[in-house]
Amino acid sequence: MKKNLTIIAIALLVLAMAIPASAASLSLDGEYTAEFKYMHRGGESGYDTWEPSSLESTGKLQLNLTFKEGEGIVAYLPLTATLIEYGDVPDIEVGSWYFEYNTAPWAFWASKNDEDNEKQFESLGDPLGLVATVADVDDVAFAVNAKGDIAGVGLNLYAIDYFGWAAWLGRATYGLPLDFQLGLVGAYTDMAPGHLVFGADL
Repeated sequence: MKKNLTIIAIALLVLAMAIPASAASLSLDGEYTAEFKYMHRGGESGYDTWEPSSLESTGKLQLNLTFKEGEGIVAYLPLTATLIEYGDVPDIEVGSWYFEYNTAPWAFWASKNDEDNEKQFESLGDPLGLVATVADVDDVAFAVNAKGDIAGVGLNLYAIDYFGWAAWLGRATYGLPLDFQLGLVGAYTDMAPGHLVFGADL
């Protein structure tokens, strides 16, 4: 375990040294927690115990890594390391990570698409609600979003990876005279049988 933690520490140090001091930053914060229960059993054969009797399976180390490059690039990676009883390597769990590349005229992000994530799928705003929602977020591995303008057409595109199948969703909007707006929306899933939806609104 000490060897693994040393390797992680060296990797973080190398990454920090590789970041230009003028524009980018890497921050690290977190906490270590351990929960124990004291139990007293009375009677003639009474005795006192602590449960659990060691740090294994109760100690947790939570780390939050945030990388920023100016105002346009943000990467967030939360990790939780749990000590395993009789194990040398802790169990590593990746939390609600995301990567954001916010530029003009296009912006991109990718994330673990769960309800606690700052970056997650949102309704495309189509009045008919054809692609207003996706399946339960617990079934989603990650999502990718691209949003921007091409020749006056606003595009909002999603690629969503489920466990075993995928979906592609998008909406295009174009401004018309008298403050009208033409909207086109579509969605396709490769879950057998494939499902394709198209719609338009004004």
